[in-house]
Amino acid sequence: MGRETDFERISVSLENLYTQQSNVKAVHEQQLNMIKFMLVIPLEETITLTDSAEMPLLLQSPEILSDFSGHIDIQMLEAQKEMNRLNESLIKAGYLPTVAFVGSYGYTGYREEFGNYFKSNSPESEWFSSSYVGLSVSIPIFDGFEKRSKLKQARLDYQKTAMTLDNTMERFMVNYQNAMNNYQNHKNNVERQKKNIALAEKVYQETALKYREGLSTMSEVLQDELGLSNAQASYLNALYSFKDAELNILALNGEIRQYFAILD
Repeated sequence: MGRETDFERISVSLENLYTQQSNVKAVHEQQLNMIKFMLVIPLEETITLTDSAEMPLLLQSPEILSDFSGHIDIQMLEAQKEMNRLNESLIKAGYLPTVAFVGSYGYTGYREEFGNYFKSNSPESEWFSSSYVGLSVSIPIFDGFEKRSKLKQARLDYQKTAMTLDNTMERFMVNYQNAMNNYQNHKNNVERQKKNIALAEKVYQETALKYREGLSTMSEVLQDELGLSNAQASYLNALYSFKDAELNILALNGEIRQYFAILD
């Protein structure tokens, strides 16, 4: 025989579960719409996620990394550094004398009327050739210290880019080490939460069995059911943090671009 209070408790718990389910469905739909927006897919299209949340993004545990040349930020800074070096070399070349050969060869015709300009049988069809060859030598003497100012600025830009590159490399090393620590920590948390779910489910089943045999109360059943729900929520949070740590490592070592290549 069940008591009315037990029925009411179950009804309250059931309504709470319906509310949680409705909220999860709404968030799921919002995330699908965001995926459509990011992938330029019409909102009326239907997409299906084929990967599971437990699918590992890293096939093996990350190792200590000191070379971040594959990261786009590092490549951009290295390219900027090279451009600054070439600019400095170009300005230095402005102090050197330049020698250039110049020349020209052509024909000129004079006509009273344009209609007879290209007629070969016309008495006015005579063309006069002209040509010249020369040598141009330019020796920089004084430019008002313009090149000196540009050279100082180019050297300063090169040094600033080099310092930014070094600082970025050091920051990546620190962030990568922290990302590795987070990865291992969240991985352990996921394993612990898996065991916690199994334990909470075992306790709930035993309490439900006792309730059916009259050895336990509905309050104990609902309490253990709530414990199982909390264990499941903690597992999902730990799994989310673990996936975020994986993505952070992929972003730091530049391997995240392989997923964009798959999308392309």
